Amino acid sequence: MPTYDEWQVTYKETAIREIQKYFRIYQIGNISEGVLAAGSARIAQQAERIDDSTFSSLLEQISRSLSANEIQDVRNKYYELEQLPI
Repeated sequence: MPTYDEWQVTYKETAIREIQKYFRIYQIGNISEGVLAAGSARIAQQAERIDDSTFSSLLEQISRSLSANEIQDVRNKYYELEQLPI
């Protein structure tokens, strides 16, 4: 059974993959509001599970920007997120 720390890494990696998926979909174009809402909800869910307040806060900001389809803000926050240790 995974340890607490292993679960935290899993939650962070899951959130990062979700954001990367959004970037791929955005490149294809024509993102529906449903896709944005679902992605935003999944990222917010991971943020709730993560105890690292800085990482969690950035995920929450990304989630809000994603739901508003603010790609540049998502990219900026994702860059900040990449600078943090997993």
